[in-house]
Amino acid sequence: MKSLLLFLLSGLSCTAIAQGSKLSGKYLYTFPDGNGMTLSFNDGFFTKHTGGHMVSTTSKGTYQFKENKLVLNLEKGVNPDTSLYKIKEKNDINTGSITMTIHVTDYSNKMPFSFAYCTFRDKDYKPLIIIHTDSLGKANMNINDFRLFHTLSIDYLGYERVDILLSKYINQSIEIEVSLKPQNNYYIEEGKESYKVEKLTAKELILISDGGERMVFKKI
Repeated sequence: MKSLLLFLLSGLSCTAIAQGSKLSGKYLYTFPDGNGMTLSFNDGFFTKHTGGHMVSTTSKGTYQFKENKLVLNLEKGVNPDTSLYKIKEKNDINTGSITMTIHVTDYSNKMPFSFAYCTFRDKDYKPLIIIHTDSLGKANMNINDFRLFHTLSIDYLGYERVDILLSKYINQSIEIEVSLKPQNNYYIEEGKESYKVEKLTAKELILISDGGERMVFKKI
């Protein structure tokens, strides 16, 4: 009976820690292949970084931690080492529309990118229309209702994305020259990740993903 009582008290203590504590500091989880994931917590915000041999991923945002559950609210990341672009304004068309010519090349060798993605997005960054460049790396688009389209993103698999705010070019005909750089760090799209908190101590954080993966993080 005494051992059972101690077990129950221990369980209540762990639950109280998980429900009443704030996460702070940096935790490291090492994958079986040797790659690592770090989770950093500071005053309601988190940064998640996964490093590999070739590329890495980074996500940031806010988090909620209660009832033995950790929810990461991933915000759209901005890459500090973005690809390059320049825009040439050709003439005014005064129709409330935007006419554009897009030319996409590789930053290092200036070769054209065929089938590069040109994605027109709304104010919430959701894709509305996707067009692709041709064999010369070129694409054309005419936007008649600019209120629907907020951002043009241009990218290619393995290369950094370019985001262009379209509202600056209303009533204009423009040429967009884009030079894409190889991508070494991937920024996760906005969304949510949920984990069950199995254990939290001063030195260890154990999480279980929605898919059932158990991850033992060590505080560093």
